[in-house]
Amino acid sequence: MAQGVVCEFCSSEKVVKNGRLKRFVRDIPRGGRPTLVEFVAQNWLCRACGKSWAEYPPGVEKWVQATDALIEYIIAYKGKKMQAEIATECGLKLNTVKIIQNPDLREKRRRAKKRSKG
Repeated sequence: MAQGVVCEFCSSEKVVKNGRLKRFVRDIPRGGRPTLVEFVAQNWLCRACGKSWAEYPPGVEKWVQATDALIEYIIAYKGKKMQAEIATECGLKLNTVKIIQNPDLREKRRRAKKRSKG
């Protein structure tokens, strides 16, 4: 069992490594084009509940697969650029930009993702 790692779903310590996987998250656009950051994520498996999950580095919003810097960028341009322009520039769907720019929708989305874990 992995020391210091607990299950995200049931809080059990009966957790084992379950491989590694390349992941990509979106970051602040460079030169007006979408930017992807690549990293290798550790996958984990809980022997107690049978669920698995991937570890993400600090500064990444899992629910939108984007860096915190990109979230701040999108919020900063609220009202300064059209949402469709921001979506294209960042490589995101328009609805995702709308959710990020609206604090109520953003919190609702986070809560929904947490509920879907359990």
